[in-house]
Amino acid sequence: MNADSQGSLWSHRRLDVVRLSNQWKYRLGKWGIFKNICAEEANYIRMVKMGLRQPEECWDCLVVASGILLDILEVRRYCQRERKKKTGPQGAKRSTIRPPRRHFVFIPLPFTFSRLEEPSIFNIFRRLLWFTSMHFDSCFDTGTWSKDNCGLYGRAHELRIGLVQLSKLHNRLCDALKQFRRRKTNLAFALIGSAFELHEAIVRTYHHRQFPDILAIMLLIERAGLSEIQICMATNLYDWATTILHENDPRRHMFRTLASIPWDTTGDLYLAFDAYCRHLWMSRGSGTNQIKAYYSYNQASLPRADDGRFYDLYRRKSLAEIDLILKQVDEQLGVYSHPTFCLWHTAIRYLLKESRLAEAECVARSLSQRLLQAPHMIQDQGDIQLNVDILLSFFLLGSAQHSLLLFENSMHSFVMCIKTRRMAVSEYNWDPTIAFALEEADSMARRLGNFIMAEGFKRQLDGMYAAVEEKDRMQQSR
Repeated sequence: MNADSQGSLWSHRRLDVVRLSNQWKYRLGKWGIFKNICAEEANYIRMVKMGLRQPEECWDCLVVASGILLDILEVRRYCQRERKKKTGPQGAKRSTIRPPRRHFVFIPLPFTFSRLEEPSIFNIFRRLLWFTSMHFDSCFDTGTWSKDNCGLYGRAHELRIGLVQLSKLHNRLCDALKQFRRRKTNLAFALIGSAFELHEAIVRTYHHRQFPDILAIMLLIERAGLSEIQICMATNLYDWATTILHENDPRRHMFRTLASIPWDTTGDLYLAFDAYCRHLWMSRGSGTNQIKAYYSYNQASLPRADDGRFYDLYRRKSLAEIDLILKQVDEQLGVYSHPTFCLWHTAIRYLLKESRLAEAECVARSLSQRLLQAPHMIQDQGDIQLNVDILLSFFLLGSAQHSLLLFENSMHSFVMCIKTRRMAVSEYNWDPTIAFALEEADSMARRLGNFIMAEGFKRQLDGMYAAVEEKDRMQQSR
């Protein structure tokens, strides 16, 4: 082939590339996907942020267009450029109208996420949000997160199993961090080993709390100064993802992104991500019932790490208003259902967090009296979830009484918690609530001068942790 023929061939190929590029730009435009913002969009974003009383240059709000996080610094540059130009009446009018080419979503943050000004962190976070939006859309479109007969979303049997695994992962790692603080290194690593055994199940689940919970757990590990464990966890999860998940599964790309996130201890990244996930959930799975929408997203009685918007249902509410909400919960979800217990427990935890101790004790006592009036519920050993709900009710009552220095009442509540759990869990099986209850009961007994009872609680606790270490030694010796 001579030089003229080669030149002609390359010319045709360049034309093909340009034509293909133009076709893709056209299709992406039809789908509302654009690489950059335009001046009109920048002006619109500036005006909306002004309406929200937010300065245009601050990362106090996530601005998302078609699942793509927009760069506030780019908005600032456009706006500064526009200010230098003389704008006529028509230009001012155009800036007040929603840009027609794509839909914008504004997600306010209760803080300024200044780390997004770093290009590397911004690009990683934008990629994470993009795949998250794909994952959420896919799960809603396929009915994976459809609502049940009670109007609650994401409560299918397989999803509930996944949530249990996420809770186990959180509880084991939190206990491990506590043991590290107590310098019980062998026990801490044994608990971490048992937590890592859950990674395969964690990767497989489709539960919508999957990634917010993982980010929360990684944040807690980073705050404990254990970056090596956090990196090891992220890498191990991604290894499982490459083994289990299909290449086109958005979660696989999300796990890869998690493994490259540069963490710090502020919690901003976790809170911003959770705010985005909460927005995605509420835009598709909220319905018209505020209580059911709130429970459907949280599906737990306490946040895995920082609060964020976790307690929004009760925030700044009086006790009378909270009582009214809980009455509606009973009516809508059933007095002894798991969602009802969960929402009652959330209210108690919120009041404890706000140091409204007497009110927390009042709500917890009301819930416990309901259980004591139905003793067959406490003795039902067949329903594992009901057992957990009941023991948490007594545990939270004991915690509130402890805060009010009602030590004898508190010890009695913790003993009720332990007895209830023992109906479902054998003496030497590790259980986070029993561990907390045994520690608190031991402390209360010593305060009351009942050292014989205190030693009994301590023996149970030591036996439970000894079993954890023994199991770890056996696995290490294989």
